[in-house]
Amino acid sequence: MEKKDILSRLEVLDGYLAKIKEYLPTGLEEYRAEEMRRRAIERLLLISIQSLFDISGMVVKHLELGIPSGDEDILDRLVKGRVIGRTLAQKLKEIRKIKDQLIYWHSDVDDAELFDFLTNNLSNLQEFSRQIKKSKIKS
Repeated sequence: MEKKDILSRLEVLDGYLAKIKEYLPTGLEEYRAEEMRRRAIERLLLISIQSLFDISGMVVKHLELGIPSGDEDILDRLVKGRVIGRTLAQKLKEIRKIKDQLIYWHSDVDDAELFDFLTNNLSNLQEFSRQIKKSKIKS
């Protein structure tokens, strides 16, 4: 995997995150009231999370950090390779649970919890992008 491919995917991820911020209303009631907007945000979030793990896999392969057994192992390998920090990796493991909720238990997704996540944790996805860009893939 070429560095330029990874950096290109990071730019796409950054675009998804910017759109989420643009579409995200300031309050929960507005978030709940506009179903089309809410569904668009949820879809962008799902694509963003999947992109994060796809990019992570690309970086693991690029840096020859071994063959991961799953999403959590990918993050662990990025930590061992000093690509991302341990604290961020833990937060990203929690984000994976949001992805699973959106895919498998969509009817059980609580709007208030998701809105809280979006307003308080979206920065972790942005931090992932920053840390990858500053990592060894640049060299």
